[in-house]
Amino acid sequence: MSDINTLKRDRRAKAIDELVADATKRGDCTDRLYWTLTYDFEHAPMTTNLQQLAELGFHPVSLENHLDAAALQLALDALVDAMAQQGIYLTRTNHLTNQELYKRLVTIVLVEPVRDLPTDAGVSEFIDLQGCEPAEAFVDVCDRDAALPRPTTASTVDG
Repeated sequence: MSDINTLKRDRRAKAIDELVADATKRGDCTDRLYWTLTYDFEHAPMTTNLQQLAELGFHPVSLENHLDAAALQLALDALVDAMAQQGIYLTRTNHLTNQELYKRLVTIVLVEPVRDLPTDAGVSEFIDLQGCEPAEAFVDVCDRDAALPRPTTASTVDG
């Protein structure tokens, strides 16, 4: 467990405890699961998946490096694996070339705002890329989806 995840886990637990305590004082709902979900969806600080990956020491290869097909495949595989370690999974990518997928991930998808939760929060993020503009409308250009990482256990929410 990295130090950053320990800090995030402790920050999350403290914030959830405070939400429960405030609810108790008001005579409101004191269900910890309710306040865990409220924190995760409404109160957790904002970041980007790219920043989360950087905090864990992963930095995608720059698009300015003009990668050949083999180097691009290695860079894409490393990025997808790092995302999976962070609990971020891709679906429906076969209509994108490796170049299109990599570019879309590092310039659009991974820079969108997300809630900053520890990787062990029991939450997985699934990014469906079917709606992305492919070279040709939803024609499979590769067969990568079956080999994409998936969570190994069912996700649960715990505080």
